[in-house]
Amino acid sequence: MVETQGTRSQGSVRAMAVTGVALVAVLGGLLGWRTLRGKGEQGWAPQAVQVAAVEVLPREIPAAIEAVGALSAVHEVVLSPEVAGRISAIHFAAGDRGGRGPSAAPALCRARTG
Repeated sequence: MVETQGTRSQGSVRAMAVTGVALVAVLGGLLGWRTLRGKGEQGWAPQAVQVAAVEVLPREIPAAIEAVGALSAVHEVVLSPEVAGRISAIHFAAGDRGGRGPSAAPALCRARTG
């Protein structure tokens, strides 16, 4: 098939016409969508929303909270005598705080040898 100058110009005119129609359709659709969206927001009155109001009163908050759970220690201590014998008494209760180092050991436990 041999293309002539007239056939080539007809094809380009047709392509420009199709592009123009598509552009007008897209722009018209966007304009219509904005118009309809804007009327919906302005045309309707906002609806009331139910709320609950409570008067706030000052009160005491407890400094400690009691709860049931499981704990794991971050630091662990193993008590063992340097001499053969038995630990006869431990002088602390659960929850007591102890000191650090060897100077705290005599105050915490008593050992009996032999």
